[in-house]
Amino acid sequence: MIFRCLKLLALASVALSCTCTRPFKGPGPNILLLVLDAARADRFGCYGYERPTTPNIDRLAAEGARFKQAYSTSSWTLPAHASLFTGLLPDEHKTHSRHAWLVDRIPTLAERLASKGYRTAAFSNNPYVDRSENLHRGFERFEAVWADTAVTDSVHPYNTPHTNRLVKAYLEEADSSAGPFFVFINYMDTHMPYGPPEPYRSMYRRGEPVDSARLDSLCRYNEMLNSGRLTPTGDEIAAVEAVYDGALTYLDAQIGELLDYLRERKIYDNTMVVLLSDHGEVYGEYGWYTHGGVLNRPLIQIPLIIRCPALVPVPVVREELVSITDIFHTIARLVGFEGMPSGSPARDLLADRIEAAPCYSKLLIGRHDVESPTGRDARSVVAPGLRHFILCAEKSWECYDLGEDFGEASNLVPGRVSRAGVERAVTDFEKNLIVLQETPADLTVSGQFRVDPQRAGALRALGYAGGGSLSAANIHPHVAEHLNIGILYSVRGEYDQAEKELRTAFGMDPDNRDIKRSLGFTLYNIGKLDEAVRVLRSLVAGGEADLLVRLVLGQALEKSGRTAEALEQYLAASDLEPRDTEAALGAARLSIAGGRPDQAGRVIDRLLALHPGDMKLVSAAVSLYLTASRWQEARGLLLEAVKRERSVSNLLNLAVCSVHLGLNAEARGWLQALLKMDIPPDLRQRATLQLNALKK
Repeated sequence: MIFRCLKLLALASVALSCTCTRPFKGPGPNILLLVLDAARADRFGCYGYERPTTPNIDRLAAEGARFKQAYSTSSWTLPAHASLFTGLLPDEHKTHSRHAWLVDRIPTLAERLASKGYRTAAFSNNPYVDRSENLHRGFERFEAVWADTAVTDSVHPYNTPHTNRLVKAYLEEADSSAGPFFVFINYMDTHMPYGPPEPYRSMYRRGEPVDSARLDSLCRYNEMLNSGRLTPTGDEIAAVEAVYDGALTYLDAQIGELLDYLRERKIYDNTMVVLLSDHGEVYGEYGWYTHGGVLNRPLIQIPLIIRCPALVPVPVVREELVSITDIFHTIARLVGFEGMPSGSPARDLLADRIEAAPCYSKLLIGRHDVESPTGRDARSVVAPGLRHFILCAEKSWECYDLGEDFGEASNLVPGRVSRAGVERAVTDFEKNLIVLQETPADLTVSGQFRVDPQRAGALRALGYAGGGSLSAANIHPHVAEHLNIGILYSVRGEYDQAEKELRTAFGMDPDNRDIKRSLGFTLYNIGKLDEAVRVLRSLVAGGEADLLVRLVLGQALEKSGRTAEALEQYLAASDLEPRDTEAALGAARLSIAGGRPDQAGRVIDRLLALHPGDMKLVSAAVSLYLTASRWQEARGLLLEAVKRERSVSNLLNLAVCSVHLGLNAEARGWLQALLKMDIPPDLRQRATLQLNALKK
């Protein structure tokens, strides 16, 4: 016990050493903290990108300090912002997917600056950076810009000019004699759904043949991408990346306009501008789309730029490893205040020498039904020397040499680095972490928590709740913890444990859409079909059913023998997403079984029109017709299919259809063509016998 206390004191002295050695003398500078949500570092011109995406930000970097190796503490918004505001790592502030609020006893950057005489204001375009997460503490003015429906009925992204107008109005109204300002802004233009206005939407397109509606879907529905229900081609990925780059250029223009305003007001040079992102973005790399899910370099490496002539008189590019947590510690040292002890170094980004130490990230799974390629919690350490270690729950091991392999194409495990080496790199760092131990007081959410359907809708529009739970979307954080742990068990296939957690959440909040959705899916997976039907039907009755709800409800009804009701759900699911093959084939199968071949034909025709040339889909449709003895319909599909692919199965099935339709001459022709192919002896024998019989 004595050793533990001494260790904590030692860690505290290390963590706080930078906050008391060189405080700013006299009134501190104004501080403008700009977070470009989901902005990927290697898409910035000043970070080497070939497209001219960020001319204004490049100018900012050329006037200050740019950090080449800056890393976030996670690959999604909430834990990254909590680290930015507290200087702590995810285990130390414990604000993440299963614990979606910051406990009161952890001081925030805004609270500390307010105690030093700063006027504080926040302008958030992300509903995950909000009062519901307790991240508003310390801001005298907190603007949830995302909720301002007077500006637009779309949560994203056209509120950026309005955000700047609010910031300018605040600066003009504020009394500069009352002290310097600290203004925090979260911009969302580079966060899915990507939707910059023209000419930015099209400025980087290179003529990729992508339909506009299809492109909108690919820019919007990350859950469908990660579940495989939307599968983009190479051209489509290039088109989406072009839209993403356009969104970044649009945001760069808006930031340039705000910085010009500071110049006009003669306050630019007395303002410390800190520009960064909370995490990056991927589009298909590592088997993942957008962010969250994995901890690979493009998701945790962030741009970081600091401009303040009084503090950075000569432009500089810093090569050292630094963390998003270091922003808190740098401002703390500058202004003269303390934070909570941390097991990680508290580096001063403005020091002549920055301590060489690893950067740590963590991802706790529990936000979506489709969680990640591994479905497991992950930790990441970028070590000095640019070795990047990623450990997923002792089930997946990765190591990359970022100096030689910045794209992380070659995993060094097990060829050059052992699994034990990856585990050691991560656990050695974690030994020093001061994990937050909650007290009963910590479990009390500060202020009045308000259930907000508008916020739930906003989060869904941003891809956070398209099919899974959300820690604070229309749900109390205590309930969210049971919900998210239940979803984690579901992802791992541990359905009995999932049912227990989800029933607890359901008992606490029986009207919540996300709880009912996850509980219904879990009940279906463990075979409790009648109860699954009741839960999922309540979502349909409440107008809260999406594609997956309709599809799983249809499957549960079909397995229960209620085929007419199942058909209704499959048709509704197919109408919601016509490209979904599972829903359409289910509707076609039950239409045929119910004696509605014309309806089945319409569904299949629409599906084939949306997936031209998809031979697997044609084969599935043919199988449906053959099983139902719909020889004419099967023959029609096969005649088109054989033009593209003279396969053994196509020729054989055509011969079968021709025989049943009495087209013996045609059947002989297909069998003769089949016998010219390299086919198994038993099939050759049967085909020869059938051909001889048709010749008689």
